[in-house]
Amino acid sequence: MRLLTVTAIATLLVPAAGARALTSSSVSYQQGANSYADSQEMRISQPGAAARDGTNGNSVSNYLIDGWQTDDPTTMAIEADSPDEQELIRFDNIFGVGAGKIPLGATILDAQLTYRTHIATPPATDTTSNSAGPWGVAALMQPFTTATRYADFPSSNGNPLLPSRGAWFQDGADQPIGHPYATRPVGAFAGPNIAASGSDPGQGTNTFGGITNADVFGVVQKWSDGLTNNGLVVQAGWTGQTNGWGFFTNGDATVSNHPKLSVTYTTSPIAKNIIQRGQNGYSSDTIIRMDSGANLVDPSDDVTQDGSTSSATGAYYIDGLTTNGGAFSSLMKFGNVFGSGAGQAPADKSVAKAWLVLTTGVGDDNRSPGPFSVHAMLRDFTSTSKYSDFGVTPGLQEADGDMGPSLDTYYGATNGQETWFDVTSYLEAARNSPTTDHGLAIVPETNDGWAIYLNNTTDITVRPRLVVYSDLSTTVGGIAGDYNNNGVVDMADYVLWRKGGPLQNDSTPGTDAGDYGVWRANFGSHAGSGSSLGGGAVPEPASCLLVVMASLAFSFTSSRTRSS
Repeated sequence: MRLLTVTAIATLLVPAAGARALTSSSVSYQQGANSYADSQEMRISQPGAAARDGTNGNSVSNYLIDGWQTDDPTTMAIEADSPDEQELIRFDNIFGVGAGKIPLGATILDAQLTYRTHIATPPATDTTSNSAGPWGVAALMQPFTTATRYADFPSSNGNPLLPSRGAWFQDGADQPIGHPYATRPVGAFAGPNIAASGSDPGQGTNTFGGITNADVFGVVQKWSDGLTNNGLVVQAGWTGQTNGWGFFTNGDATVSNHPKLSVTYTTSPIAKNIIQRGQNGYSSDTIIRMDSGANLVDPSDDVTQDGSTSSATGAYYIDGLTTNGGAFSSLMKFGNVFGSGAGQAPADKSVAKAWLVLTTGVGDDNRSPGPFSVHAMLRDFTSTSKYSDFGVTPGLQEADGDMGPSLDTYYGATNGQETWFDVTSYLEAARNSPTTDHGLAIVPETNDGWAIYLNNTTDITVRPRLVVYSDLSTTVGGIAGDYNNNGVVDMADYVLWRKGGPLQNDSTPGTDAGDYGVWRANFGSHAGSGSSLGGGAVPEPASCLLVVMASLAFSFTSSRTRSS
């Protein structure tokens, strides 16, 4: 019997007056910690490294994984000097009923896969384990055992020099098993990635002994929803990173060095919605890519591409200052996110979590170690806005008032990978004050460009999307009849209705007699209660008007007395 410590925490993910806390729980799984002993780890290696193929991570203290030596798939052969090597890892018995287990069907709010980059114990030295990345993480679609080898994942790329390319997401569907070997990568490791504690002085794949995390929330959610937990694969992303990465494995004598899976989840009621061009007929987004041209200060060479109408169908690069002086960024605005229509997030429920999800192209050099940041725009833009249209200084600047501080920064994206930016605070602000929503800016902080799909692609699944989790246990503001959105249905809402609005939390357009009926039915309700204050009777229209008139008269008399 294994025992785990589970920290149950009650957190208000989006603070708001009158809202109830969304209860969440956190748990972690690490071989040897808290009696957990159900993790299996393996390294598989291209045949050029046959001696390393099938290394059992539970039996060694560390090993190195690597990527293809070249980006040219037409010349790739079995490489003895720099073979492709991938990490397979699985955390078993993490779902179910009981202490330390995640209930099946739970909503996953966060999940991190953590490794520590290898560092030799003095007086030995380590000169090869650090790597800038990126290294992607995907969910395996078939099980692995200690007998699994690289060749167990036959390639379907048609290159006779490459009978296998490991557990790659574009292979496998034509094999007897009938589906890809892995999902798209959903998270990545890279050089300066940030430790879970936020305090470890040595962080990232590029630091000896550094802690680094990959966001695997999307995979763990699939497991919670019923997908078989076959484990994860960590890889360079088909072609690319050949500066191998070495990390501690389950066999190391120090338990805290072992790979760890940390999960935060909730069983509170959550509504999940995807806002994406083509889903449920949705088309209310504006997405552009802005190119500064070679001259950053001359607007005449600015080029803006509409990400929804361009004839190009591949991924678009965004980039920092390139060698020719150009800079590329992307702006995205999702309209009509909240409402009662198909696919809309409820306007009267707080946003528990929200992500902007961008998908990397599958081209050999579409990957990037990053970093890339997402910001809330503070200025409006259109499908024709140009690089030089914002602020005094061309381009997007915080100091210029073009955009707010970074909402989230991501390090690393491999080919085909989904990158999940946390935009919870932005979207909750947009829900509460739609007129202040100016969209999002994706800003590169590197000159190693990153290619992402926009709306121009015919594959709906890889278009930019918002994933919105609404907390159904709360009613923040958004009560029917709370026309001034102050969290309670009271006389002030009646006054606003009598004046003709504008009305918030009104499901019908305009101001009409039906709105009075809604106000009367909900009079006394407040956020999180649904009950009448003091159990008093609801005033009739005539008495309401008398109260209002008396109140206004008292206010007028008082003001005259004070001014005399």
